[in-house]
Amino acid sequence: MKLHVAVAAWMLGPERSGARSRMFGLLRAIADELSSGEEITLLYNKEQELDELPAGIGCQPIDIPSSPTWKRVLAERRILRRHLKSMAANLLELGTLPVPPGLPCPVSLTIHDLRDLEGWRRRPASLVRMMLSRSLRRVACVTVPSEFTAGRVQEAVGRQAPPIQIIPGAADESFHYLQPKESAERPYFLHVGHLEARKNLMFLLSSYAALLAEFTHAEECPALHLVGRDQGEGAMLKERAAILNLSAHVHIYEQVGKQDLERLYLGCSGLLIPSLHEGFGLTAIEGLAAGIPVLVSDRGALPEVVGDAGLVLKADDHRAWAKAMAAVAENPRKAADIAKRKQRASSFSWARSAEMVLESWRLYARPINSE
Repeated sequence: MKLHVAVAAWMLGPERSGARSRMFGLLRAIADELSSGEEITLLYNKEQELDELPAGIGCQPIDIPSSPTWKRVLAERRILRRHLKSMAANLLELGTLPVPPGLPCPVSLTIHDLRDLEGWRRRPASLVRMMLSRSLRRVACVTVPSEFTAGRVQEAVGRQAPPIQIIPGAADESFHYLQPKESAERPYFLHVGHLEARKNLMFLLSSYAALLAEFTHAEECPALHLVGRDQGEGAMLKERAAILNLSAHVHIYEQVGKQDLERLYLGCSGLLIPSLHEGFGLTAIEGLAAGIPVLVSDRGALPEVVGDAGLVLKADDHRAWAKAMAAVAENPRKAADIAKRKQRASSFSWARSAEMVLESWRLYARPINSE
């Protein structure tokens, strides 16, 4: 039986995100490992802008919107079964819930996190748990990026869980070649991620205000750059910054290109990730790969990801964050620390993760059900 995997990509928006980076990072590495006759086809909606696909990875448009959720779910139920049959796929790689019923081939489900169970979206946790339980009965296997997320899935559904495999993400190769350097402009701390409540950015502003208060001359304190798409917190963050007299020191960038993002990583005094829930934390790996100091909260998978190469702080301790930022700002570029961070980042590899994904696809693929 020849492997033909359909990869669901219609839910990915055009902006940079952890899910998008993971998918294309894996696909680029998987393309190098395909055997003769094996096929991977990306299914996307026509409104999307696709990253350049490597040789060996095909693509097909499918009339399923990325949002709103209810339209996506209805379209998946109406279209997906027929489309998978027509392309003779013998496995579907899916990264969203719910899993549609009655699909003609096995499903490999990737769960990035279970933020909904923590109350980070409007859907009731009981509804999410029921949806998750039903979906997991329809899949051959589940892939998660961390032990933390694996534990949350197991806790949520108990014995109903199908085989769960932990396949982490990684930083793109370009980040490993970066070397931290002094910025010609005012030093700054950096946060990369959507502007949403889960990222704990209101807390970060308060911690930064505590840091700024320690400086006699405010301009001597590193600035704070927030890079990410507004998902509900942008206006409130600007208002909070104004109340704390931080407007001249906090800069928000909705989106930047990859080269500009790498430049921001290179010049920053430290990467700040105070999130209250992360299923993995791809930006933490990118920061370590770039060799810069990475400060993370003690929540979710972040401590697991950074190990002893990052600084783990309580997610609700303003003074601890302000003190840590002050210490990092004094000397962020010790050679030994840079080497340690890069070594930790190198333990995460798209090539190794791709091998695991491809092995799983080959194991669970089955001839398509023509009924």
